[in-house]
Amino acid sequence: MRVLHVIAGLSASDGGPARAVQECATASAERGHEVRVLVTDAGLDVGTLQRLRDDADVAYDVFSHVGRGPLRVSSGLHQSVRSRVGEVDVVHVHSLYMPHTLVTLRAALRAGVPCVVRPHGTLGRYQRRHGRSRKLLWDLATGQTRMLRAEGVVIHAVSPVEAAEILEVLPDGHVEVAELGVAAVEVRQAADRPTALFLGRIADKKRLDVLFSAMGEIVASQRDTGSTPVLVLAGERPTDAGRVDRMLDEAGIRPLVERVGVVEHEHKAALLASAWCTVLLSEDENFGVAVAESLLAGVPVVVSDRVAVSEFVKAHPVAGRVVPVADVPAAAHAIGRLLTRPLGLDKRRELQALAVEQFGLEGLGVRLDRLYQAAGAVVP
Repeated sequence: MRVLHVIAGLSASDGGPARAVQECATASAERGHEVRVLVTDAGLDVGTLQRLRDDADVAYDVFSHVGRGPLRVSSGLHQSVRSRVGEVDVVHVHSLYMPHTLVTLRAALRAGVPCVVRPHGTLGRYQRRHGRSRKLLWDLATGQTRMLRAEGVVIHAVSPVEAAEILEVLPDGHVEVAELGVAAVEVRQAADRPTALFLGRIADKKRLDVLFSAMGEIVASQRDTGSTPVLVLAGERPTDAGRVDRMLDEAGIRPLVERVGVVEHEHKAALLASAWCTVLLSEDENFGVAVAESLLAGVPVVVSDRVAVSEFVKAHPVAGRVVPVADVPAAAHAIGRLLTRPLGLDKRRELQALAVEQFGLEGLGVRLDRLYQAAGAVVP
C-alpha cells in the first residue's frame, strides 16, 4: 500500500503532532507499506533535515515556505500534493484551518483517493472556544466542513474522548479512533536526586502555572527534610523565556528549575531515564505524546483529568496519578508522592510492558491499517 502524509511542519518545537506523524510513517513502513511525507522546512535545522533525508524506510520531501503559523504556505508542497495524490492508495493529512489541508482535501476528493484527516484537537471543545470568528470565516470561504463530510474522508481521532467531541460538531462525519504510538526506549534507573520532568511546548493550556505552584508547595513542605527536588523544563524556546521567568518568580522556584530547551532523540531519552516522574497538567490534550513517551520509558506520570491518556493511568496504578485540572494542592500531593521514592527497575519494566501493549509502534501500524481500510483503501 502506498501512503502519503502531508503536514505543515516537523520541527521539534511543533510538539507532539510533529513527532506523531513521524511515528505513524515509521509504523506503516515497518508493515511493508511505501510511505512518503510531504512537509515544509519550517523550523528544521540542518541536523534534522539530514536525518529526514537519511531515513531508509520513509521518504521525506521537504519544501520551502513563506508565512508563519496557520498561514504557512508552500507552493512546492501544494504542487507535489496535486501531482502525487493520484499515485497513492490513501492520503493522511494533518491539521485543519491551514492551506496544505485544503489543497490535500480538494486533490484527494478530485482524484477519488481515500483521505484521512487528523485534526490535532482543533475540533475538540477546548480548541473550538478559541478563534471562533477566524475559523467560521475560514469555513465559509473554503468549504472545509463540507469536505470533511464527503464520502471517502475519514476523520482520525486519537482517543475516544476526541472522537466524541468531534461528533458534537460533525454528527454526520465519519470518525474513527486510532490511538497514536511511540517507540520505547531503554529502561534505566532514575537519577539520585528527586526529579520531575515537564516535556512539551510552552503554551497556556499546559498550565505551567499550576505545575510551578505545586512544586513550590512541595519544596516548602520538604524544606526540613534535606531532600530538595528539581524540575527539568524541556521544550522551552527562546521566545518563551520572559514568560517562563515571570511564572517561576511568582512560584518562587527558579533556583530549582533546570531549563534545557527543545530536546530530541538521545537527549530526550536521557532526560526520561533520569526522571522520577513526568508531569502534564494540561487543560486539554486529545492524546498526550509526552505522557506516552514517559510511560514507554517506564517513568510514571502525573496528569490532569483533561489529558486523554489519563484513562490508561487510572487503569494501571503503577503508571502514576490523575488529578483534577487546575487543582494545585492535588497536583502537589501527587507529584510529592512520586518524588518520595523512584520506581525500581523491575517496576519500571512492568510499566513499560503495559505501555507497549497500548502505545507501542507495532500496535500503531495495525491501528493505521484499520483506519485506512475504513477510509476505503485496500490494505494487502
